[in-house]
Amino acid sequence: MADLPRNIREFIVRDLIYIIGGASVITSFLYSFDRLPNQDTPVALYLLGAGFSYVLGSTLQDLFSIVRLVTTANYKKPNKIVKWAYQRFCNEEWKETQTQNLTEDIKSDTSPKRDDLEQAYSERAIAGVILAATMGPCAFISSLIVFVRWLCSCSSSVFDIALSVILLALSSGLILLNWIRIAQLSR
Repeated sequence: MADLPRNIREFIVRDLIYIIGGASVITSFLYSFDRLPNQDTPVALYLLGAGFSYVLGSTLQDLFSIVRLVTTANYKKPNKIVKWAYQRFCNEEWKETQTQNLTEDIKSDTSPKRDDLEQAYSERAIAGVILAATMGPCAFISSLIVFVRWLCSCSSSVFDIALSVILLALSSGLILLNWIRIAQLSR
């Protein structure tokens, strides 16, 4: 992936995640009303759906960042749960360090030069932050949509409640992973 131009890598990491996240919410909504697309659906609707998916995925990430369920900003002092999860995930104890402002370093290009391995590690962590910060909220909203379908349906579908619970568990895991990845980047 290092051979790809930077803007193509950023598209794959960020923009494609927004499209997939938004599409999962749209698909859940269409599923709840039994309106999933089929072979007769015009291609123009798929293209429109892809564009709207991008907007929806990006917007949900930002809205959930505003209410602080996920974040893309670095921080200095994670709470006890994040420290515990960080230790389990990284197999090392969290230690307070001098946190640099990562956003400013990237913008000003005054950041210390990194070797290739450290740069790859950092890019992977950033991709993880974006993935978890987008897909966590999208899975949560999808879970709610499917749960409402289950509540409103006349017949209690085991599939709907199972899907809702699985999406809620996935969402919870992704939101926790977002905080772990932010802790990694902050160190």
